[in-house]
Amino acid sequence: MWGYDVVSDAVIMWVGPALIVLFALSISMMLRLPLIGAFSLAMVVVYIGATIAFSTYYVQSANRRSVAMDSRIGGALSDAISSNPTVKGFGAEAREEARIGLVTRDCARPR
Repeated sequence: MWGYDVVSDAVIMWVGPALIVLFALSISMMLRLPLIGAFSLAMVVVYIGATIAFSTYYVQSANRRSVAMDSRIGGALSDAISSNPTVKGFGAEAREEARIGLVTRDCARPR
């Protein structure tokens, strides 16, 4: 929820006013110089569309992979740390080290 609040605040306080200014300037130019204003408005629309598409198709999938890997690493570390007496009692340090090594190696591998 906290992450959502930060994103919504950023959209309201930073992106919203910037879009209003971009559209207002484009319309103002369109009234004075119609061809340049139309080109400016078209570029604003293309920029906004490209930004939304990039965020939706590239950043979102990379973020989901990152969050999944973070959860996987956190789970492996939590298992290794919270069950430390059990691991030491059975002499399984090498197995736990190999398990954490496998998880972190998967994280470092580019996709």
